Amino acid sequence: VEAHNDVAEPFASERHHVDADSWSDLNDKNNFLFQNGQKNNRENLPYLPSAIRSMLENGDETFEPRLAQWFYRISCKPMNQHISTKRFRARHDLHVQLRFSKPA
Repeated sequence: VEAHNDVAEPFASERHHVDADSWSDLNDKNNFLFQNGQKNNRENLPYLPSAIRSMLENGDETFEPRLAQWFYRISCKPMNQHISTKRFRARHDLHVQLRFSKPA
């Protein structure tokens, strides 16, 4: 992955688009949000993990990491039978419960 390369949309969507112009822009925006304990409310900044795949020698005995970007895809499998929504249970989330409560 080259930092200056443009980010391509991984799939067509009516709701979402990648809200970054380049890989470095995407990485910088994600790092900023993660370090501040926030997320993109529109969910338009995908987290695509990266891994160091090799080291490039710069010529003056310094090295630069060569990164590989991991992609994802949305995959769905058709169900053979109908599943009733009565089987689903809401999961209690303490964060949401405490969000609007006021301390005593």
